[in-house]
Amino acid sequence: MDRILSGNEEQFQMLLMALGEIDSGICLFQSEEQSRWAMLIQKELKHKNVSLHNIAEDDEKAGMPLIADFKKWAAAPGADVVIVYNLQLLGLRFGDREAVEHLNFMRDQIQNIGKLFLFGASPYFDMLLSRGARDLYSCARYHFKFVKWTPEDVINERDDGREIGGNYALEMEKYREYKKRAQEKAGEGQIPLYLECMKSWQQVRGNLSLQEKADIRQMAEQTENYYRGREVDLSVLEQVWTLADTWLELEEPERGMYWYKLTEDKIRGELGTGHKLYADVLVRLGEYYNMASNYVQSEQYYDRAIRIYEENNTSLEEEYQDVLMKRAILYRRKRQYDHALAIYEKLMQYYTARYGSGNIENAVCLNNMGHVWAEMGDLSKALSKYQESLSLLLASGQKNHLLCALYNNIAALYLDSGDLDNAWRNTKLAKRATESLYGSDSVYMSRIYNLMAGVWNKRGRVDRVLECLEKALRLTVKTHTANTEQAASIYYNMGNALMQANDPLRAISFFHRALKLRLKIYVGQNAMTASTYEALGHAFYSINDKKKCVENMKKAKDIYTALYGSDSPEAKELEHWCVLS
Repeated sequence: MDRILSGNEEQFQMLLMALGEIDSGICLFQSEEQSRWAMLIQKELKHKNVSLHNIAEDDEKAGMPLIADFKKWAAAPGADVVIVYNLQLLGLRFGDREAVEHLNFMRDQIQNIGKLFLFGASPYFDMLLSRGARDLYSCARYHFKFVKWTPEDVINERDDGREIGGNYALEMEKYREYKKRAQEKAGEGQIPLYLECMKSWQQVRGNLSLQEKADIRQMAEQTENYYRGREVDLSVLEQVWTLADTWLELEEPERGMYWYKLTEDKIRGELGTGHKLYADVLVRLGEYYNMASNYVQSEQYYDRAIRIYEENNTSLEEEYQDVLMKRAILYRRKRQYDHALAIYEKLMQYYTARYGSGNIENAVCLNNMGHVWAEMGDLSKALSKYQESLSLLLASGQKNHLLCALYNNIAALYLDSGDLDNAWRNTKLAKRATESLYGSDSVYMSRIYNLMAGVWNKRGRVDRVLECLEKALRLTVKTHTANTEQAASIYYNMGNALMQANDPLRAISFFHRALKLRLKIYVGQNAMTASTYEALGHAFYSINDKKKCVENMKKAKDIYTALYGSDSPEAKELEHWCVLS
């Protein structure tokens, strides 16, 4: 038996039976080894003449296949079944969106030819067809899926027990598809594929191994060398920005900044500072400073970008929409909540006018409005906004990270209000949704365990608190996020739990870990850093080390004063701690 059949015998027999019984229409099969399957089907399909057409053999310069091409392939002498495979190459050559829309448009014309067509595509492109070519996909009479043969002693990356769905699954398949194609290419032909890989990696990195990060770094190095050896003009702005964004995600922001500044100079010199593209690059510069926790500089770039968009009467799309969302976060950091709410209301009015009140973007805005009310201390209004967002999302049928986040947010509100039963119920819903979308070992699960620890803490079960936090810490190591704010938060909570367990010395060690991370993550003044200094102060006081208690409390007070003013509740509350004798 051909090893390609291993694990696919039943599916293959179903395909042969189906193709043997019908004479016209469209069927689909997905596989990473389409050429081998096409030849095997041609060989094994009895009583039918099978014609093969491999998209890889087409002249790329001829452009997208037209209906005349499909008629030509169907006109092969005596052909009963026409297998057209490697459709994913159309996406690679002409763009994914353009390819699926083109195929979708030709659906009726292809069916009217009167022959039986069997289309072959990669797993990613098959998923893309299901999203972007719904007319074509829904009319396919049969769908077949062939898994890749893997030796028993080799673990197949896909067979890891995870049930990843929605847009995340599509992006994951895209990353694998483009990475595979990049490895098959050589020279300059790799660069567009590298760029697509880098874009996808930024979306799915939480579920990928550390080796993938190393591979992306190598792609970024080669892509950077390619562009450094050429004159960068306005036609490659998006590609260069993808490279710069990747360097930020790889924690080498200065390398990203080089490209941002280069393109800023280029746009300023050729188009001027009033052009929309200049606003686009300002948004990226603002994001760079935001990641460096330099919120003053970030705010200045965002405000300049917004001003340019408004002067150009730019519709609320893409970068303009994105910068408004980021600007709202900066308003929230400064406790200018009315300004933040005004932005979310403005965006909701735009989304409603354009897409209707039930669109997914409104759910995003409602979730953010919930954050604002929670930060203002109005838990009732926050819960109302979260639940409104959740209802809208569930009605849409979409499952994505927002669903997990909303269950988390609702659980946290119930926890803060002391409703432990509802807090636990929503935490379990968050866990179930997260495992379904991203897997049980996803980076997102550490937040779930952190939340569970909070519920157990309110129930007075310090042992269970520590158990949940240890699970969360193991996940930060496994998902390579041990140097993130999420890890710092877990260290901080571990310190608090150990204080409750009357183990202040161990608590101090965990607070120190949290502080070390936060000082590294937040370059400027930050409330997270201040709260960690404050926790350390209390821990040192508990072991009667008043000197270190005062040192840490003063540092916390100085940060709160810089952020909120000397009369803020946070700063005032620490005054008596700073004068201990």
